[in-house]
Amino acid sequence: FMHWIPAPGSNAELAAVGRLVLPEYANKTNDASAAEVLYLVTMKHASHNGGMIPIMVLVILGAAAGEDPIAKYVFMSPPMRFLGRISYAQYILQHVTWDWVDHSMLTPRQKMCVFPAAHLSVAYVASRFVERPFNEWYRGR
Repeated sequence: FMHWIPAPGSNAELAAVGRLVLPEYANKTNDASAAEVLYLVTMKHASHNGGMIPIMVLVILGAAAGEDPIAKYVFMSPPMRFLGRISYAQYILQHVTWDWVDHSMLTPRQKMCVFPAAHLSVAYVASRFVERPFNEWYRGR
């Protein structure tokens, strides 16, 4: 009954994972190499093209120097601080905002243009008039 289940870590198991994750991989044989599956799953579908390497170099240099330039000049900038203040409301309301925009009479391209502004607006209003007053009330108890 269970003879079809491949051994953990075997090439057959990796091929099975590849077929589950990648539909175009379904016609490959069970003798896939681990490197092939790893490449297809991570490199092809994770879109990692080395774009984070300069940022990581800055983080490492900042840690070595004792002062991180990204944290000091980028993440502490007013726009980033604003996004940080409304981040919880953004997280909680992202699906609600998308459903609201998606049910509008806009074309798909217009929806993608309208969503960021609508989402930031809804998150700001929720943060300013719901989250902040509740936190102040709760801390004052």
